[in-house]
Amino acid sequence: MAKSQELVGRTEKIFGAGWRPETDTMDTFVCSSWYFLRYADPKNDDVWADKDLVKHWQPVDLYIGGAEHTYMHLLYARFWVKAMKRIGLIDFDEPFLKLRHQGYVLDSNGVKMSKSLGNVINPDDIINRFGADAARLYVMFAGPIEDEIQFNENGCVGMYRFIEKVWRQQEKLTNNDVSEIAPLIHKTIAKVTDDCERMRFNTAISAMMVCVNEMDKMELVNKDDYQALLKLLSPFAPHVAQELFAVLGREDYVIDSAWPQYDESLIQDSEVTMAVQVNGKKRGNITVTADCNQETAESAAQANEDIAKWLEGTVKKVIFVPGKIINFIVN
Repeated sequence: MAKSQELVGRTEKIFGAGWRPETDTMDTFVCSSWYFLRYADPKNDDVWADKDLVKHWQPVDLYIGGAEHTYMHLLYARFWVKAMKRIGLIDFDEPFLKLRHQGYVLDSNGVKMSKSLGNVINPDDIINRFGADAARLYVMFAGPIEDEIQFNENGCVGMYRFIEKVWRQQEKLTNNDVSEIAPLIHKTIAKVTDDCERMRFNTAISAMMVCVNEMDKMELVNKDDYQALLKLLSPFAPHVAQELFAVLGREDYVIDSAWPQYDESLIQDSEVTMAVQVNGKKRGNITVTADCNQETAESAAQANEDIAKWLEGTVKKVIFVPGKIINFIVN
């Protein structure tokens, strides 16, 4: 339509010289129904997108958006993609492989923040006071991604203090091994890695906070351990992580460095706490080695005075789940 001289002439004939017809007549949902496909090849002037590039990048692995999109944009995108497959433009019929909804941000009164209600918090104000990294950390730490969060400025203060604590660890770096913290470093790597894959950002941050608290108690911090922490922190607080990466003498970008790996042998606890049940009701706990067998666990439970009094009858059966629970069935 935009190239039609006949349409331009007809419009001028009706409305007068200089008038131009409106050619962008389709609903905006038409664009939002397929824009993600164009991302695979956005500068192609010959076709809508190269098929090989579309095949490489599509369909979308993960879509994060509000639940309000479900009945409009997401539904129309499915219709559009199915139609494109039917006419042979693509070889898949579902645009998004996985969908996750993020929760709303509520104001101090528990009301959803909205421009129409005038109760929004300007991110620029928070960033100017606490920095972008503290703001990012707060939003991710406030709760699971799918939960509503009630905005509380004190949370930003807490994240700012956490960043300060990370920052001051640079003052006591050493190349010597600090073996007592090694298991915690590797447990933190394992925890943050798993939580990131599961989008449990709040618990990933919590694990790093525990690690930094322990570092803060120590006189010296191993340089490699500190560097591993910065790599874990970089997706959450990219600016401070990069600054501290440079402090370590690194001239590259932390986001381009390899993700830290953990030693499986160092994340296993030497001792575990097992719950002891009698006829299905918890009567206490015992501390045993991680590889404790059933016979040893039974002896430990019977040696515990608070538990032994519940085992005075005849033990008919013992249910043993290694490292977790032992349940005595008693007459």
